[in-house]
Amino acid sequence: MKKRKGIKAMAAAAVAGALFAASFSSGQAASFSDVSSQYKDAVTYVTDQNIASGLGDGTFGVTQKIKRVDAAVMLAKALNLDLEAASSSTFKDVPARAQKAVSALAKAGIVSGKSSALFGADQTLTRGEMALILVRAYKLQGTADHQFKDVSSVYDAAVQALTANKVTLGKSPSSFGTTLPITRGEFAVFLYRVDGNEDTVPGDFEVIDIY
Repeated sequence: MKKRKGIKAMAAAAVAGALFAASFSSGQAASFSDVSSQYKDAVTYVTDQNIASGLGDGTFGVTQKIKRVDAAVMLAKALNLDLEAASSSTFKDVPARAQKAVSALAKAGIVSGKSSALFGADQTLTRGEMALILVRAYKLQGTADHQFKDVSSVYDAAVQALTANKVTLGKSPSSFGTTLPITRGEFAVFLYRVDGNEDTVPGDFEVIDIY
């Protein structure tokens, strides 16, 4: 198994509760009815690594918008965070299955809530939020010239790091799509590029402060 990059626990622990109903092998991953060649490698990776599974109806849900809570569970699995040692989340809107994943990510400084009381669990993850959490999780750094008109100072360092490391580009030369929702298929692709495909994201990364 390929050694993953980023913030890792010394001992891998199983994420409390399943993210989705079914579990699939790589052969079954290829049989998802909604997985085109564009997503095949990424979906195979996240299913083989037990980061995510299908929806239980023969699909992966490639075009389904991903909620912040489900993205958090996937990311916690990808990072192999020690969830057994994690406390329950203090956010009131996080379901039991994701309590420890959200708590561990928040403690590591990777995610934050919409307020001190709410994580925004059922809200859709945006491309801007995706940029922040992936750069924080994998300690990406790098700069890149861009002409994105929708990237504020909050997201600029993270967007530059992602584009410099070829994790993702904009929706157009002038738009990163900061406020647009991320789908399950897109999130799988981004995780695959940064977590599982060393050819796509070369080199080692130093910590960068983007808070």
